[in-house]
Amino acid sequence: MPISPKLPTSSNIGLKEWTVTSKALSQGEQIFMLRKGGIREDSRHFKIEHRQFLLYPGVFHEATSLLKPKYHSLISGTANEDFIKKITLSVFCELI
Repeated sequence: MPISPKLPTSSNIGLKEWTVTSKALSQGEQIFMLRKGGIREDSRHFKIEHRQFLLYPGVFHEATSLLKPKYHSLISGTANEDFIKKITLSVFCELI
């Protein structure tokens, strides 16, 4: 499947992902994401609904203990309440 030649100027589609993952992707420390499904899928199977989306940074389940030590500095120190006023969506993804 070809990659879109132009990035969209706006989007209302987002995938909730760890803030640390968004940072790693934007800084080139990580080049892809592999998802098997989410916690709340009814059938426990991941269904692709959109091929393009922005990453929605979140801290749910984010834990330093689940990261390699060299990536601990990327962990978000931000509580969920801090996202209420402003959320920066800066990582655009496309499934290929």
